[in-house]
Amino acid sequence: MLVACLLLAGLLPHPNSISSSRLRVPLERDRVLVELVCEAPTLCEALPLDRDGDRRLSAAELEAGFDAVRGYATSHYRIRWCDQGGAAPAPLSGSLVSLREVPPDARAGAADAQWIELRLEYPSARAVEGLRIDFDLFFETNPAHLDFCEVVWEGEPPTPWKFNAENASMTFYDARLAAELDLVARPNVLRDSIREGVDHILGGWDHLCFLLALLVASRSVRGLLWTVTAFTLAHSLTLALAAFDVVHIPSTWIEPAIALSIAYVAALNLWWARLPWKSPRAPWSEALGFGLIHGLGFAGLLRELLIEEPQKLRVLVGFNLGVELGQIGVVLVLLGAFALIGKLTGRAREPEASLAPRPLDCWLSWGVLLAGLYWCVERLW
Repeated sequence: MLVACLLLAGLLPHPNSISSSRLRVPLERDRVLVELVCEAPTLCEALPLDRDGDRRLSAAELEAGFDAVRGYATSHYRIRWCDQGGAAPAPLSGSLVSLREVPPDARAGAADAQWIELRLEYPSARAVEGLRIDFDLFFETNPAHLDFCEVVWEGEPPTPWKFNAENASMTFYDARLAAELDLVARPNVLRDSIREGVDHILGGWDHLCFLLALLVASRSVRGLLWTVTAFTLAHSLTLALAAFDVVHIPSTWIEPAIALSIAYVAALNLWWARLPWKSPRAPWSEALGFGLIHGLGFAGLLRELLIEEPQKLRVLVGFNLGVELGQIGVVLVLLGAFALIGKLTGRAREPEASLAPRPLDCWLSWGVLLAGLYWCVERLW
């Protein structure tokens, strides 16, 4: 029971959510403009702006928090002009000129979210040929935060980039200077997408809990293989359909449904363990059915990755591959831990018993059940 309590203590407070922002940086002759759009909860996690606790920001709350947002934005977002000789020794001095709610970006598929726009202005005494951006917003509260940036010189197509905690700085040049210096950024789309998939599954405690419940439900490694394969096929299908807007269901429905699926499988584990007879079970069917719902939960981040991305198929394949690599890693670690615990306790596994040793299987199921119910209530209210 202690293990279950520790599990709950680690999981319940902060279920994983996708945190992302969009950054557009138009460069003019005498100034640099910055247009940053993020979801209200992302901003509320970084600053105490939400006075009534509804995870939305009213006009009054935005007005009251203007100075706090200005200080946070200008200290965590720094830009410097640069040329062939490198960056200037000191960042440009910027100011927040507006803070307001904007309509949701339909391309991002977040019609039920509230989006907040920060507009900043950085005057420059000279024309900007190169720009170094140091992006340090939101990482302290969400290390997995992603920012999708576009730097736009006059008369040139946008230069896209993704900022994250590991790649928080980048130098951009206009097309002429970039060609002279051979400094055109050439990101490895497939590699980056695989990394995003791995990071997403490892940071998704709700999806990991569902995977743990399926592992406890499995009676053999072969059965577990079929179960994980079914989960993979199901969520890959709906992930692709949702990412390309073939299917679109509001996250306000999907997120509670994911939580309920976690609680259901865990409750079924507990009920099955109390049966007086050995009854066969096919957890692959649960993985297949509920995997369709979990795929819709994965789609939010993937849809962001696909915006303005010409190599969409590579992103889709890479993200799916990253999710599967993360799942395989988690399953192998758990199987190894279960085998070690069984060896240390000296308890031989009974035929048709869970891959998790007794009584750990029941403790884990109780922990996952309570976590699923908690997340369901939290996401509904």
